[in-house]
Amino acid sequence: MPTLEAEEFCAAFYTWAEACQTELPTDDKDQKRWRKEFADHWSFMALAIRKSCLLDRLIYAREPLRTEMCPLHKGRWSGCVWEDLECGCQFGSNVTGWLRPPNQLRTLNTVL
Repeated sequence: MPTLEAEEFCAAFYTWAEACQTELPTDDKDQKRWRKEFADHWSFMALAIRKSCLLDRLIYAREPLRTEMCPLHKGRWSGCVWEDLECGCQFGSNVTGWLRPPNQLRTLNTVL
């Protein structure tokens, strides 16, 4: 079975969500309510997806899930900085709050 590139998959996912929200002339009251509920949930999820450094790392950098919390940033995304931090929880300029496994490459640029 053929697979999609990450960008193609993401585009397909957003197309699916748009189709789910689009009211049709044949929709009954229950279907209209379902579409409204879907749109409300999708609005929340779409924003979370766009803001997620974790999804970027999992999908595009093919990183495994980081499981060790940074003692300094305590599992919280802490903005972007351009210099390398000693704590080891960066991904490119993002301060993820989670440490890279010891065998993982240091920066986004070297991963790509």
